[in-house]
Amino acid sequence: MLRPVISALTKMTSALAVGHALAAACYWWLLQTPESTVFMLLVSASAIIIGVALMALSAGVALHWQREGAGLTATLRRSIRVLPAFVIALCLLGILIFLTRRGELWWSAHRGEIDAWFIATFGLADVDWLHRAFLMLTRFVRWIVGLSLVAGLLAAGASEGVRALLHFQWLRQACGLRRLLLVLAVLAGLVWLPWRAIEWRPPGLPPNWVELAFTGTKLALFYVLLCLAWAILLFRAARDMAR
Repeated sequence: MLRPVISALTKMTSALAVGHALAAACYWWLLQTPESTVFMLLVSASAIIIGVALMALSAGVALHWQREGAGLTATLRRSIRVLPAFVIALCLLGILIFLTRRGELWWSAHRGEIDAWFIATFGLADVDWLHRAFLMLTRFVRWIVGLSLVAGLLAAGASEGVRALLHFQWLRQACGLRRLLLVLAVLAGLVWLPWRAIEWRPPGLPPNWVELAFTGTKLALFYVLLCLAWAILLFRAARDMAR
């Protein structure tokens, strides 16, 4: 049972790693492009469009390639259908980030009033737990719910194109408790914990090519874990859509 899953995740992680690396190259191209003329502005815009398209296509390839018997050539052709879903997913994630950021700013601006209300109403002088809970809630909505929605949208778009987005089955699945817990576990285990250890280095590491090789290997491993985490979320969303 695990062998097909491991094979699918390997393909998906590889596709995402290659696609995101190419998208990062486009971002580097954008940073190196001076925007001094209209032509150079067009070049910068092209770099952005190509980078976004590469990220979308890598997700489409990952979603189609993980199916048994799917060839790489046919997968590349079918991956184009995920482009509309990717644009919608980016907009949705952007809206969630904007709203949660605005909510955090509002809460921070009215923190004193909230403290005063709790003191006057309940006699509670210390409500730091409430402020922390609100911050955790906004981050949960921003990253856990947001990424679950993005994965669901992409899986729906890859399965039936734009038509699947109108059924809203992906929305119900993305907001399900099991999916949200999976996203939380994946991000905690494959992203948050490795990121906490990203600055670790063994004592006595010589400051020469050994240190450079160690740092490069560590960053490469973290990049693979990021792609694996995204592959797991897409894989779960695709399997839910296939039910």
